[in-house]
Amino acid sequence: MLPTYFFYDDYSSVEANGTWYARGDTLANKMHTISLRCAEESLLCSLTQAEISPENLLHAYEESYVVTKWDKEQIIAQSEESLCTRYTVLIDRKSKKVTATRNKTGDSELCEGITPVLQLELSDAFLESERMSSSVQ
Repeated sequence: MLPTYFFYDDYSSVEANGTWYARGDTLANKMHTISLRCAEESLLCSLTQAEISPENLLHAYEESYVVTKWDKEQIIAQSEESLCTRYTVLIDRKSKKVTATRNKTGDSELCEGITPVLQLELSDAFLESERMSSSVQ
């Protein structure tokens, strides 16, 4: 069972845990969990993701995001540009929501099949399964 959504903000750091939900699209791997930690002092966010592959193997990785905006209402952080994509994370401190936008940045053969823009929302794994089952009906 995947963990539920969690959000904590003590003004100098923010932590959120949950599962990415793709608005209007599907994710390649729905069996995953995210832990996002941001610190004002370093102006960095650390995103750790663990997922179960189709071969039932556990994969975990960590990625750093550079904070481009930190104020009392929101935090914006951006990943480094990879071969095919770049992520921008938006933390809305008032609503306690975490969203992300994945933009396709590469046009090589390896990037074929990647949606140009993917909107993600960090949510509760249970709510994610509810959304998936309601969209099938």
